[in-house]
Amino acid sequence: MKPHPRIRKTIKWGGAAVTVLLVVVWIASGWYSVSWRNMLDSAYELNSGCVDCWGRYRYFGGKEVRGWWTYQHPFSLNWRPGVVDNGARAAWRTPLWIPIGACFGITAAAWRRDALARRRAKLNLCPQCNYDRTGLARDTKCPECGAAPSSYLL
Repeated sequence: MKPHPRIRKTIKWGGAAVTVLLVVVWIASGWYSVSWRNMLDSAYELNSGCVDCWGRYRYFGGKEVRGWWTYQHPFSLNWRPGVVDNGARAAWRTPLWIPIGACFGITAAAWRRDALARRRAKLNLCPQCNYDRTGLARDTKCPECGAAPSSYLL
């Protein structure tokens, strides 16, 4: 079953907005770091183009801290995923380009499918088999494959 054109439209515009937002956050994280330390002794940090997930991060600089922390640093972006180890604790590092690439790929596929559907409807082709529907009524099924006409045709 193919997605409805409204769903595809939501995916393509929403995905474009999320991709742009992620790119802005990725670039901004080159200068600024934001971290959250919670009550469960774990911490999450957006730093240098990566998200670091720390476990057992109760003490920072000799004192117990919880909540949001921000600081500025010289511009740098890390590109590789992996484990960050500072001796006492380890964190899993995920670069932001990975979710940016996934979001961009899904959005690009939705834009491509929508462009193909509009082109097929404009040329009066069957959405399934590309049969030329010239001379057929707009609401009749395709004589080749039996598919319903595209919603762009109606």
